[in-house]
Amino acid sequence: MSGPSLGQRLRGWIAPTRAERQRELVGRIEALTRAMGTDANAAVLWVSRGEALLELGRAREAASDFQRALTLADEDLSTESWGVIAQAVRDRALLGLGQAAALTRTARARQSMVKG
Repeated sequence: MSGPSLGQRLRGWIAPTRAERQRELVGRIEALTRAMGTDANAAVLWVSRGEALLELGRAREAASDFQRALTLADEDLSTESWGVIAQAVRDRALLGLGQAAALTRTARARQSMVKG
């Protein structure tokens, strides 16, 4: 029995199914979590994991990661003479916090509509 055809592999790469994308994101979260065990002060790890969590709809966890990334990026900016990377990570964390808040508001609104 052979594996997926070239066309199937390309389709999975270009337009993954929802299940494929979720598996990819879960794998990414696991890899980032392991990397945090080595360097828990790397803001880019926190913001990257937050982005993956957010895409999975896990807004509270994502917001927590974005907040940690923001704190670390601010610390980096205060100690680095040239903080372009820290600023980019900080910007991504702020954007992610806003998106997580919007997702949380939407979920709450849906819940109140169902209850009411």
